[in-house]
Amino acid sequence: MKKLPSLALLAFLLVSVSSVPVHATRPESVAGSFAILVPRSDGCEILQVYGYFEGILAECVRGAGGSSIGYFEGTAGDYEGTLKFNLVSFGHTDFGQWTILDGTGQLATLRGTGLSYTDGTYEGRVHFDPGVQNPG
Repeated sequence: MKKLPSLALLAFLLVSVSSVPVHATRPESVAGSFAILVPRSDGCEILQVYGYFEGILAECVRGAGGSSIGYFEGTAGDYEGTLKFNLVSFGHTDFGQWTILDGTGQLATLRGTGLSYTDGTYEGRVHFDPGVQNPG
């Protein structure tokens, strides 16, 4: 009869531990600037990025109001890796939107979104997705 209370206690503890929520890291505001290193007439360009993101971004924008995929290699904060961005330009406005789609290395779970401006600056918010430890 002693086993029954022990089993009930074990079942209760397992349910309690398995229902502990896992949250993403707190969103962090980010900002910086960028400069075009290699402009091309076909809409593709290579950018040097400064600020929270430090590294190289290669992208090909397909006309005003178009979207593109950008590939970044470098650091984001204290973490290193690569990121894949969705980049959307809004026609004849002075800004566009960026969204982090995927990453590798220490940036594998970094996600975020923000705006980039024609004056060469960007801003946004980023966080690390839940459930994965990022190596420090």
